[in-house]
Amino acid sequence: MEGENKKQVPREGQKIRTMRKDIARLKGLEGPEAATREPEEEKIEIEKLREIARKKAEEKRRLEEKRVEEEVVAEKKATEEAPAREVEKEKAEEAKKEEERKLTEEERRKRTVQEEERIRREKILARKAEEQRLAEIDKEIENIELRKREISKEKRHFLTEIKSFKNRLEPLLKEESTIENKFREIEELEKKASPEKRSQIEKKRWEVDASRREIEKAKWQILEEIDKVKEEVKEVESRYQATSNEQDQLRMQEEEILQKRKEEELIREKAQLKIELSQIEQEKQIVGNKESELSVKEETLEAELAEVLKEEKITEEVIGEMENREKQISDPREQRKVEKERWKIEDDRKNLEKKRWDIEKEKKELSTLLKEVKEQYQEIVEKENLLKSRLREINLQLKISPEEDLLESAEAVVPEEKPKEKGEEGKPSSSPFAGARETEEEKIPEAQKKTAETELSEEERRKIIKEEMKKRIAQIAQERQEETLRRGREEFPEAKEAEIKKEAPETFISVVPERPSLFEKILIRLAIVSILLLVVAGIYWFFIKEKIKPPEEEITPLEEVTENVEEEIPPAEEEIIEEPVIPPSLISVDATETVEVAALSEIPSQLSQLLAKTFDTTGHIRILFENTTENKIVGLNEFFETFEITAPSGLLEKLEDDFTLFIYKDEEDNRLGFIVEIKENENPVNLMRSWEATMEEDTEKLFEALGRETSSTSLSFKGATYKNVPFRYLSFPQNNFGICWAAYGDKLLFTSSGESIIRSIDKLITQ
Repeated sequence: MEGENKKQVPREGQKIRTMRKDIARLKGLEGPEAATREPEEEKIEIEKLREIARKKAEEKRRLEEKRVEEEVVAEKKATEEAPAREVEKEKAEEAKKEEERKLTEEERRKRTVQEEERIRREKILARKAEEQRLAEIDKEIENIELRKREISKEKRHFLTEIKSFKNRLEPLLKEESTIENKFREIEELEKKASPEKRSQIEKKRWEVDASRREIEKAKWQILEEIDKVKEEVKEVESRYQATSNEQDQLRMQEEEILQKRKEEELIREKAQLKIELSQIEQEKQIVGNKESELSVKEETLEAELAEVLKEEKITEEVIGEMENREKQISDPREQRKVEKERWKIEDDRKNLEKKRWDIEKEKKELSTLLKEVKEQYQEIVEKENLLKSRLREINLQLKISPEEDLLESAEAVVPEEKPKEKGEEGKPSSSPFAGARETEEEKIPEAQKKTAETELSEEERRKIIKEEMKKRIAQIAQERQEETLRRGREEFPEAKEAEIKKEAPETFISVVPERPSLFEKILIRLAIVSILLLVVAGIYWFFIKEKIKPPEEEITPLEEVTENVEEEIPPAEEEIIEEPVIPPSLISVDATETVEVAALSEIPSQLSQLLAKTFDTTGHIRILFENTTENKIVGLNEFFETFEITAPSGLLEKLEDDFTLFIYKDEEDNRLGFIVEIKENENPVNLMRSWEATMEEDTEKLFEALGRETSSTSLSFKGATYKNVPFRYLSFPQNNFGICWAAYGDKLLFTSSGESIIRSIDKLITQ
């Protein structure tokens, strides 16, 4: 650039020279003054102009260099900032994706919530529709009951008319019978009469026949009226049957709704039970693992304790040997050395004893903790068994077999596929509880391995201790022997050296005998058992066998045999009277009252007295009526017969005769009830539902004995549910009094109050 500037300067100067006149003209130097200017001033001017041009070129060059530097810096900065921008761009994209994911999850969550809300609303609407339908069915059933009562009243009216017609017909029939007898008598007389008297008899027969015709006309008219009324009765019965069928259809619909609701509740309860069982299984696994860990730790402590005890025993043996040796040493210096050695071993024993105390203390604490864990595990198992028992009951009620239940569980639990870790390829997949089992299975070999290592180290340690003790004792004995020999040489002649050596005590090492092997133990036990058997056989042969002799046949005279037989016959007065068999109670009771009656007619008065009695306990009190005449407990059939209860045909055949009669006592009243077992493959519910129309009338005498003052104000039975158990009831005006019945499992429950049936259902569920 400097070369270019140097080349440009002459051009600028040249231009300036060519423009001199213009410059002069601009400065007003044209004319004669311009010609008079000195050459030096022109040179100065030219230099100034050149300096200005040079400065401009320099400034331009600096600006160009600065621009280039800025471009280089900008390019370098752009190059350096490119990765950061890429990172920022990636972060921005990730943030955008995260935001989109959050929006998607939020939208999915909202959709899930909306779907759950929709399902909940549908369930609420369905439940409301069911409730509305149940209310409509109850209302329709009440209307049908009204219609049935009107039809029954109409039928009774027609039957009354028929009865009145029959009452009117009865004297006519008697009179007709009398006339017919008279007519036959006249005919007999007519046959025997003479021709003169026959005409009179025939006239009389005409009169009787006319009377009979009048009576027959009246009879025909009454019979026609009776036939008309019978047709009306048939029509009424047809309407009553149609109404009953309609009522049965409504009850079936009601039963279907209640059954569906019950099934839904059972399904929800089943799902909750499965969740609880899953949680219990996890708790069981945790507690089981803890128990396994504590058991392994306990085994380790036992192994350590056995090891310490063995070491302690060896130490005590060595100390005993050293004390024996110490007594035989007469030299005080030697005795001091042995005592110091004994001190060291006694210190070792002291440390072993401290260690044993610590292990025993830790083992005791561990045993207490292990006992608590086992009790906790047992509680979990009992709770699990209760839940499984309830789950089986639900499956039984839902008619689901165990195979179908397992299939449902397998379909419901879908295992998540986890990525295989390095080194796990090719291994078969395990169940959720396989880890716990593998852990327990791994722990047992480890414990056995540790025990084997402990035993091995124990033998080695024992050998080491023995070797050390042997060395110490041998060293002490050798030193003492050398000292004795040295003294002997000094004090006695050489001839006594052998004698002194002979008198010197030899080193004594106690060796613990090895334990016998398993095969040797079995042989020893078999030998002992064989010896015992031989001894027993010898005793039997010499002492018992000789005493057993075959009986000698003796001929007994006939008179003695007769006398003996007469002596063996017990007197009639000592005849054993058997107690009546009391059937087991079908429900847990708080007390039992036994009432003896000579005849069934005594039961109503005895029952009224029991209901008026004030019992010491509250709850269920079983009542047993013992028929002393027949020596048995009164059954259900006799109970119904006593109170003239008219049950539907076939109902009692579906029930067992042994039943549990009870009085439920609350804070205010005593209410009667009974529970009876349903025979296998029988279902009395439909018969009980059909009996509801006349149940109040059919049990009138029973409820009069129970204290009913007025009849029911309700038109029909109503349905309710307690703890998923449906029951039916008809209320009386008196407080907590009415007819209630329910079927639960294979038992039929009948009570005279709502409180007693609820408390009885509680007992049936929990027992």
